[in-house]
Amino acid sequence: METLKPGDYNPPGVFLEFGMPRRKTLIRTLLVIVALVVAVLGVLYYRANRMPNNYRPLTLTAGEKEQASKTFVQEVVVDFRNKTQQIAPFAWSISQRDINRYLASIDEIVSVLAAWERGRVDAAMKQMGLADPAAVLEEGTITLMIRSRRFGNVLSAKLAADLTDSKRLRIRLVGARVGKLPVPKGLVLKPLGRLCQELWVYRWASGESNGDRPKDVCDVLAALIGAIDGEPINPEEIWRIKGIGIRIEELAIAQGRLALKIQPVGPVRD
Repeated sequence: METLKPGDYNPPGVFLEFGMPRRKTLIRTLLVIVALVVAVLGVLYYRANRMPNNYRPLTLTAGEKEQASKTFVQEVVVDFRNKTQQIAPFAWSISQRDINRYLASIDEIVSVLAAWERGRVDAAMKQMGLADPAAVLEEGTITLMIRSRRFGNVLSAKLAADLTDSKRLRIRLVGARVGKLPVPKGLVLKPLGRLCQELWVYRWASGESNGDRPKDVCDVLAALIGAIDGEPINPEEIWRIKGIGIRIEELAIAQGRLALKIQPVGPVRD
C-alpha cells in the first residue's frame, strides 16, 4: 500500500478547483473588501461626529435669558398682536441672532407665556436627550440644529420656505444631517410627525383662547410641521389672533434675517 506524503492529499472540490495561487488571490481580495468597508465606516463615523461649521448656539446667563424672554413677549408677541388688530399691511422681520437668543431662553419664554414653572422645558429636552438648539438663516432656507446629549453630535434639518402664486405657504425639507453626514429625510420627518401629534393633543386639551397663547402657538407649529413636504397651506386658516387672519403677502430669507409682509384679514369666522 502506497503511503501518502504531506501535501499529496487534495480534498475534492477545494484544491482541485482552487489552486494555491487562486486561494491566495481570493483571500487578498476579501481582505481588501474588509479594509474598504472599515475605511468607509470610519469616514462615516468621522463625518457624523464632526461639528457643523455653522452650529453656534448661544450661551446666556440667567439675567440675559430673563431679558430675552421679556423682549420676546413685548417685541414679538404683544407688538405683533397689536399690529394685526389695525387691519393694515405691515412689515415684520426677525434676525438669526434674535432667533437664537429666544431658542437659548425657550424655558423662560414658555414659563412666562404658559405660566409654567421654570425648568419644565429644559427637563423635557433633557429627557429626550437633546440640548442647545440653534438656527441658521441662509438664502431661502432655515436650518434648525440641536445637539444630542448622549452622542454629542449635532442633528440638523434644512428647510426651504416660499409662497405659491395663490399666497399659500410651501415648506420643503431640503436635507438632513447628523454632524456633517447626510442622512435620509425620513429620519427627520418621522420624529417631526410624532411632535406634530403631541402638539395637536396639547392644543385640543387646552380649549379656546385669543390666538396668541401657547395653545394657539401649538396650533400653528403643528400645521407648519405637518406641511413639510406636503401640500402648501393657507396661513389665514391656521394663524388667527383675536379673530383676525394672518395673510403672508411676501416672504424672504436672506442675509441672516426672515422678513414677512403681512396683511391682516378679518374678522375671520369659523
